[in-house]
This record gives sequence, C-alpha cells and structure tokens, in this order.
Amino acid sequence: KTEFDLGPASNFPLGSRTLLSDPPAVLLHTERGFSALSPVCTHLGCGLENNPDGFACPCHGSRFDADGNVLHGPAAKSLQSLNVEVTAEGNLKLFTA
Repeated sequence: KTEFDLGPASNFPLGSRTLLSDPPAVLLHTERGFSALSPVCTHLGCGLENNPDGFACPCHGSRFDADGNVLHGPAAKSLQSLNVEVTAEGNLKLFTA
C-alpha cells in the first residue's frame, strides 16, 4: 500500500510535527502547508528518534534538522520527502511512493 488516508487536516494544527507509525512518517504542518518526511536514516536505514530540534539516528549518530537536512554524518543525504495532499473534503492523504 502506498496511499494512506490520515483523516481530517484539522487534526494536525499549524506548527505540529506528528510521528506516525502506520505508515512510518513524520507529518509537518508549517506556514507553507503540509509535508512529510521518512523517519528512516539515509545512512543505513535505522529508525530515527524525534527530538525538539529535528531527528537523531541512534545507530551511528547522524543528525537531521526539523526539515530533514543533514546536520552531522555519517549520513550524506537529507531525509526522503513524502507527498502529502489535502483532499476536497479536507482530509490528508500521504503517498509513500
């Protein structure tokens, strides 16, 4: 499955950063709208820890800012962006592929 209905967009207030378990994703709601990131380290695929300033990899120490950009390696690539769409009914859909 590559398309997920996350329910009403109103469940995710402006400024929120929500860690989802199914599918694994971090949903962001900023002034620019909704976006999502994969919570998987781009170094060797470990699951990331969510912290106030961004994300940390417990396996090898990579650090990412709140937008998914690499702050400290060994990861060399930013976190994968996932597509988010607001439907006509006001629901959020997340696409993982």
